Amino acid sequence: MLKNNIAPPVNRLIATIALLFLTAAAGRAVVPADGPAAAAAAALPMVFRGTPLGNVVRVLSARFGVPFTVEANAKAPITGDFHDMDLTAAVNEAARQAGLFALPLGKDPAAGFRFAAHPPPPPEAPKPPAPQPEEMVVSQASSVSEAARIRAALLQKRAQLEAAASGQTP
Repeated sequence: MLKNNIAPPVNRLIATIALLFLTAAAGRAVVPADGPAAAAAAALPMVFRGTPLGNVVRVLSARFGVPFTVEANAKAPITGDFHDMDLTAAVNEAARQAGLFALPLGKDPAAGFRFAAHPPPPPEAPKPPAPQPEEMVVSQASSVSEAARIRAALLQKRAQLEAAASGQTP
């Protein structure tokens, strides 16, 4: 009976000691751990008072079972009650307080997050297809009839060049 009354404080103590000695350093990945320390960390309340980001990330990783990478500011202090937050809200709040950007590692939040000092580069806009030489000349023509005449001349010239290349006479 006494053992059941002591277990929660002991688990909390084990998790706290593990977090103190296993602070995530900048540039290091934090992956969900197995074992009693991970189970104890998952049971910890997510209330932080000046806790280094590296420790917060370890608790989030244990609680939600997702990997994290901290690229900078691993010792930035985080304060707040994250108990009622979902994964995305907790990650965004921790990143905001650390002055970092929370970048997902995949389309699903369960794939994990990366805390980075810089935002992701914007996606490149698709480039329009390059116009064909006939289209460039036709677009520069001053009238529709002139454009039609130039197009017909270019097509005739192309046919002559293709015939000459294949050894035939048009």
